[in-house]
Amino acid sequence: MSGKIWAFGCSQTYGHGLKDCIKEGNAAGDEPSKFAYPQLIGNALNKEVINLSRPGASNKYILRKIKMSQSEMSPDDIVLIGWANKDRYIILKENIDCYWLGLHPTQIGKNKLADAYYKHIHDDNDADIVTMWYMNYAYLTLKVTDIKSIHCPITFDRCPSKGEPLPLSPQEYDYRYFIKSQTNDSKFEVGLPLLSKTFMHPDISKDVALDNVHRGPKTHRAFADLIITEFLTQ
Repeated sequence: MSGKIWAFGCSQTYGHGLKDCIKEGNAAGDEPSKFAYPQLIGNALNKEVINLSRPGASNKYILRKIKMSQSEMSPDDIVLIGWANKDRYIILKENIDCYWLGLHPTQIGKNKLADAYYKHIHDDNDADIVTMWYMNYAYLTLKVTDIKSIHCPITFDRCPSKGEPLPLSPQEYDYRYFIKSQTNDSKFEVGLPLLSKTFMHPDISKDVALDNVHRGPKTHRAFADLIITEFLTQ
């Protein structure tokens, strides 16, 4: 088949922790994993895969990486977007792969700046709305050039600093909440190809990678199969 598969996302889409993507100290490998779901989809469709994911990436970074790569894409290509934790925050610098500040909820209690940001500035509703804007913009800007995008949420877990009780499956619970919480300024654009389940859904998340943090090969296989079934089956 003609065309390429482009993949954008964070460490899960990169394949961090899979057997070909782990280094000493459980750091990510130098290249995206050949066992991560984008490559599995590429293998199934006989397409070249360009995986531009980055461990720790925020959704702002992901969107900018898409825009910076768009001129190299063609209408025969397919873009997989593994939207990351919506609570990550960065300030971008001129160089696309550098940013002045990167904050993540896992830094709470370890980083004074993160403590202050998530206590006094961050708001879950704001993160929901901004994430929706990112997703809509990515879909529309690719649609203008006739490029197919598939939006594959990795996780939409809520910020732990709020002290809310967690349900049995917090990621899937919050994904449903995220969909239902659409407001007038944050509705999904009509036709936006949104996968039905997150990477962390109990039906998808079947194992853990070698670093005991990220998802393992069975999960990547299940996620790839879901994407193919819902959007790429002729």
